[in-house]
Amino acid sequence: MCVAYFKIEDCGLDILFHRDEFARRSFKGVGNHWNENLEGPIDIPSGGSWILWTDRSVFFLVNAPGTFGPARGLSNMSRGQLLKGFASLQDSERQTYLKDYRGRSGRIYELGFENSVLKIYSFSESGLTDVQESELREGVATPHGVYPGIEHLRAKQVMQGFRNGVEDVFSLGKLEISEGYGTLHSVRLRIAKNSILMEERSWASL
Repeated sequence: MCVAYFKIEDCGLDILFHRDEFARRSFKGVGNHWNENLEGPIDIPSGGSWILWTDRSVFFLVNAPGTFGPARGLSNMSRGQLLKGFASLQDSERQTYLKDYRGRSGRIYELGFENSVLKIYSFSESGLTDVQESELREGVATPHGVYPGIEHLRAKQVMQGFRNGVEDVFSLGKLEISEGYGTLHSVRLRIAKNSILMEERSWASL
């Protein structure tokens, strides 16, 4: 499962994103892997990604609970491929694109840098099911929205560390790889009015 945390600061927004995945899943770190106006890490088997950004927006994907693995008999497109295709489109084309998807359920978050409006696109085996739009607030991104996460131990530790200015934020909420599964890659984006500062860390050598 992938998870994102938001901290709102006076100068802008701080996002910490963990990709939890099977250790056998190969990837490369952040770069312009697609010869497009897209930056982000790449999942090598599919050519997709779990978090991407342009000079206008950041996009990432959160799985719906209990929807790991391939969707047999449905779309051959992975969720990483879905996100990459989604981020490549114009605003007016994105909902139509998701309506045609048939695969595992999940949520795509789209955050516009200029207006801090957060859009959440919900999709399932029947395609696009819902679009929500709201102002950004501090907390943890879930399949249903952004919440403080106080009742969830992992989210609580991250948010407390964020607020207390922990130096190594990448260690916050990281899952130890156990039986071949855990946090493989983490990205931190600090977004100000005219700049994006990116840091990343890979937790596995593949």
